[in-house]
Amino acid sequence: MTPFGTVWKILFLPLTFLYGLISFTRNLLFDSGILKPKRVSVPVISIGNLTAGGTGKTPITAFIAQILSEAGKKVGIVSRGYGRNSKGTIWVCREGVLLVSSDEGGDEPVELAMRVPGISIVVGESRFLAAEELLRSVNADVILVDDGFQHRQFHRDIDILVQDLPSWLKNRFQLPSGRFRESWKNAKSADALIWTKGAKTQQIEAEKLGSGYLPEHTYFAERQKTIPVPFGNSFPDGCEGKTFFAFCGIGLPEHFISEAVNAGVVVSGSFFFPDHHIFSEADLSDLCHRLADSGADGFLTTLKDVCRLRASQAGKRFLEENKVAVLPYNLVPDEAGAFNSWLLNALEKLEFPK
Repeated sequence: MTPFGTVWKILFLPLTFLYGLISFTRNLLFDSGILKPKRVSVPVISIGNLTAGGTGKTPITAFIAQILSEAGKKVGIVSRGYGRNSKGTIWVCREGVLLVSSDEGGDEPVELAMRVPGISIVVGESRFLAAEELLRSVNADVILVDDGFQHRQFHRDIDILVQDLPSWLKNRFQLPSGRFRESWKNAKSADALIWTKGAKTQQIEAEKLGSGYLPEHTYFAERQKTIPVPFGNSFPDGCEGKTFFAFCGIGLPEHFISEAVNAGVVVSGSFFFPDHHIFSEADLSDLCHRLADSGADGFLTTLKDVCRLRASQAGKRFLEENKVAVLPYNLVPDEAGAFNSWLLNALEKLEFPK
């Protein structure tokens, strides 16, 4: 059963109308100044999306954090930390030192900590309070807000949308009839849009459909060609020529499989879990049985899933006792030089005390 099929789309239309009305009213209150967002003392860049499910925000956030770091900026990241079993404001990473596992900090923040050297990350229900906590201890030059487009209580100076092409082209209804968290027309309030997951040729169709409602700066993010990387002591001779049983618990998992196949990986079977899934011993035992039935040489998964596996004793044993490889997922705008220049220039134009 999927809420995005034709029948369910129709049945959920009354709820979709109500959800859209609430979203519209909330945005109107902020746009009119009746509700005012809170500010911090440094520039804030939001990397968000319009739709539920995976669009590639995490690799884009890592890419942006990296280019800002290379430009001499001290970068901090704040996030809600979806999927964590903790509450309140929690340090995930302080200047490159990982402090918690994904069960406390969330899988995506921990993944970002592993991706970007020297980064500081704080999670919390309030991104503003998380940013204040980060700035109390780290002299950051800029704050990145992961998944911040709908979090309007916190003022953003630059808004970057990351939008997958399939969701944009197939069904632009709001939840629950479609995947959109708010009207697709609100894309025009962003400063830049990065298209992901789809063919470059689809960008023309997507921008034609969104004509008049898109920001001036649009880019297409390409996945960097990569090969499976052994985790720990798995595959001491490398992964070349190996077959894999693939599993993951991410948004839009079918893209993980298609990217693996496009990279030349031989996938003999696969199994998907819900996004942010916490793996139980039963889950891991079932995966081992599926691996044996498939005849594959080992498992293939994502860094995000490895972060969650490392958070439990059962997951650690699974990683130690099985051959596991990770397929890196790095997204880079096709016009990376132009994007980098635009972002750094936009940041430089902001009026903050030096």
